[in-house]
Amino acid sequence: MVVPGDPQALRDKIAHAENMVSNYSSEMLAQLPSTEPLTGARMQFLADGRIRVVEAMRQRSLTMVEVGSDQNYLAIHLALLFGLHKHFEQVSSPVPGLLLVDQISRPYYPKDERAEDERDLPKQWLRPLAVGR
Repeated sequence: MVVPGDPQALRDKIAHAENMVSNYSSEMLAQLPSTEPLTGARMQFLADGRIRVVEAMRQRSLTMVEVGSDQNYLAIHLALLFGLHKHFEQVSSPVPGLLLVDQISRPYYPKDERAEDERDLPKQWLRPLAVGR
């Protein structure tokens, strides 16, 4: 418990939470489907909102561009969400234990050239209506 007016105790509590969420998120990341450079990577969560992914081989932070595929982005987001919720559960936080995630399968959609053409159909149908404008 943090004593009111004790800034060091508050900093210690925040550092502990950052460490626990980072550990939980790293454990989750290891269990989720991902590709290099995320294989064996660790996550570092900071209370100021920054998130770092530390590459296993070179022990350096990856930029978002270096993370790679949609599958890797999804793994990072899910690992962090699961890590946060595990921490909330461990500290009996009043945060509801429910996550709603939309488009979770997007990285696994098949590449379909026809889908691009189908998106153009409404434009083709509406083109005659625009004549004379």
